[in-house]
Amino acid sequence: MIQAPHKRLDIHVTHSCQLKCTGCNHYSNYGIHEHFTEDTLVKWAEPWVDRIAFGKIQLVGGEPFLNKELKNICYSYRKLFPNTELLLFTNGLLLEKNIDWLYNCLNENQIRLIVSLHSKKDEKYLYKFKEQMYHLNNSFKFKLVEKTWLRSIYRVNNIYMEVRSVNDINPETDEAHWTITYKNKGKFMKPFTDNNPKQSWKQCIVKNSLQLYKYNLWKCPPIAYLQDVLKKFNLNNDLDWEPYLEYEGVSANITDKKLEEFLYKKEDWICAMCPTKPETLTEKTVL
Repeated sequence: MIQAPHKRLDIHVTHSCQLKCTGCNHYSNYGIHEHFTEDTLVKWAEPWVDRIAFGKIQLVGGEPFLNKELKNICYSYRKLFPNTELLLFTNGLLLEKNIDWLYNCLNENQIRLIVSLHSKKDEKYLYKFKEQMYHLNNSFKFKLVEKTWLRSIYRVNNIYMEVRSVNDINPETDEAHWTITYKNKGKFMKPFTDNNPKQSWKQCIVKNSLQLYKYNLWKCPPIAYLQDVLKKFNLNNDLDWEPYLEYEGVSANITDKKLEEFLYKKEDWICAMCPTKPETLTEKTVL
């Protein structure tokens, strides 16, 4: 088994999301409504279970709680990866509706809950967010154990929860957590043409987040879900995007040598689609 403690494996539980966050690097702000079944996600993962020891397995979206099979997916992925740190990401807006099963699921599967705070200014959104956090804490009785510029970590018994303010600036590096990876929006979206993959990779905030999608491993979210968003806006034949649509990730048939090269390679040619000097956002449209 290849050891890759530096890599996180993201499992896209659903494309759907209630939010429309500016610059979402999973393109979940564009209303691509598709959930993936427990059976599908398990089949995608099975070929990789004995190939790679990842640092973390992350259940993400979209908004995972929109997928009605999320509870079963959590249990299945813990069985698949019994010794790997398992994280469940959410925007927090559906926590109250899932309180009944959530505590036992997190506890029994040793899953860390990551709640992302996407705006500090949108009053409508903040009201919904704070309401959900109140109900969660009222049920779980979390206690604050650590606080940094990005995250507040809470604990109750063996359950950990992080609340991450994803549009803050790191005071030590002056770098933002949230950056935009493509030009324009929607049907006008275009790749960057800085033509410096190495520098683009250095600026990337998801450089260690591999994606498991349709059985293959993909280098990052922007390339993994690109075909889906281009299809929505009829951009499949756009000449600027055409080269990047040829990328298909790596399949489980890859040799160990090639797989190790993939896992430890830094920049790749596809990194050219992203900027060398990304725009950072400290506030964004969320609804």
